[in-house]
Amino acid sequence: MTTNTAHPMTAEQATDIYLTLAGQAGAPLDQLDHFVNHQTSGDFEPYPFTGQLGGGSQFTEFDDRWQVSALRAELDRNPNMRDTLHVTNAALATLRAAYRAAGVLTAQAA
Repeated sequence: MTTNTAHPMTAEQATDIYLTLAGQAGAPLDQLDHFVNHQTSGDFEPYPFTGQLGGGSQFTEFDDRWQVSALRAELDRNPNMRDTLHVTNAALATLRAAYRAAGVLTAQAA
């Protein structure tokens, strides 16, 4: 079982994450401000978004990872979604590693 170890993000981090979601998984750009507000408010619930991963996709931060998930039924219906899921999660891991290497993750999230 994973444990939610999420911490508030900076607006820059949240923006970069959402732009990754938009670029890799087709998240709509008109939801950027809502995502940034959600992530910087300290609300650690998974953030649902629409796009190429179907209606049940969501962003979460668990166990020191930023990740997206999708409904298994959606992935079973469209195997290309699995590729999108893997590419998006790899991009999020790279982004988080870059923040960590630069020493700019928030103190709680390092």
